[in-house]
Amino acid sequence: MLTCNSDDEVSQEAMKMVDLVENLVAASDRVARNDYDQAAALLKECKRSCSAAGNAIQRLVFYFSEALQERMINSQTPRPPAGGWSSSSSSVDRHIHQLASCLPMGVASQFAGVQSIVDEVTTGGPKRKRVHIIDLSLRNGAQWTILMSALAASSSPPQRLKITAVGSRQKQMMEETGNRLASFAATLNMPFSFHIVMVSELSDLKADYDDEEEEEAVAVYLDYVPRKLIRSPTEFDKLMGTIKSIDPDVVVVTEVEANHNSPAFGSRFMEALYFFNAYLDATQAYFDHDCNCRMAVESVYCGESIRNIVACEGEERVVRNVPLRAWRLFFKRFGMVEVEMSSSCFHQARLVIHNHNIINAGCRDLCTVERDGDKSLVLGWKGTRLHSVSAWKFTT
Repeated sequence: MLTCNSDDEVSQEAMKMVDLVENLVAASDRVARNDYDQAAALLKECKRSCSAAGNAIQRLVFYFSEALQERMINSQTPRPPAGGWSSSSSSVDRHIHQLASCLPMGVASQFAGVQSIVDEVTTGGPKRKRVHIIDLSLRNGAQWTILMSALAASSSPPQRLKITAVGSRQKQMMEETGNRLASFAATLNMPFSFHIVMVSELSDLKADYDDEEEEEAVAVYLDYVPRKLIRSPTEFDKLMGTIKSIDPDVVVVTEVEANHNSPAFGSRFMEALYFFNAYLDATQAYFDHDCNCRMAVESVYCGESIRNIVACEGEERVVRNVPLRAWRLFFKRFGMVEVEMSSSCFHQARLVIHNHNIINAGCRDLCTVERDGDKSLVLGWKGTRLHSVSAWKFTT
């Protein structure tokens, strides 16, 4: 009786996954050509082997198959906008915070971004007696505990740290975050104040929302904020104009490092496929297969993002991530120059990745951080770029 050894079984399973992805790509090509009959047949084959509860490849194909199916339906029967991912519950946000804290790419970008602020505000001079952080995407505020610890350990800690959180929803969550930050600051004996500015839209932010202080160093933190305004150039220009009038000492930007904004469906589909393949592979590496947190975030964040990128066009397509090279062109229009992130920023990012790899030995060398040019940092997984962190200053 013939039996397959384990290597043969692994090889056969790998080939099945290759066939699955090839069928998906072929289906996307048929959809791009409006050959919906052939596309439907290929998607039927895909759905026999994919599942939201399967391995990383099976989950990837599941989400993209659903999106292609919806695109075909939308082309024949207009439906309400699919929308992009938008958290409507604190439980979803909580899952995302937990996921982000366990994936080294997100944590490393936070540490590097905070270090760039520390580098700026601890360089001495009369303006550094007080530090003011303006955060347009507070979330759980974990990055500011990192900042507090770094400032408290510096040779000349600031006389006061002020954080202004700007948001358009979830004020209660912002207040809870502020209370936690105040408690943490108290343990460091750091004078601290926390303010909330609620606006209908981020572009409604006003430069005169608070009194400026002469000896205050100001840093603006844009954590995955600019991408939300790409589809609204007027609002984007308005927000950046307001930030410029605040005249911050540094603007720190973390963003998705991918091009999901191509007008060509085929190019956009493949770019998204590579990106989410890496992302789902990373979550599989760092989380148990049956982890509720992972499954919830993948369904809401990955599933809805893929759905919007693939199934929608025009104003309905709200997920429009662009890479760092595009942001350089955007920011140049506002007189912004890219600031070199110090060796300390690079070291902090690498240290985070190293510490994660100690816990997850099988992930060694899979998560990477590298410089893009000679200034900004890009974090990736198995060679696919996923996140960028950069620092900027206004020159005019």
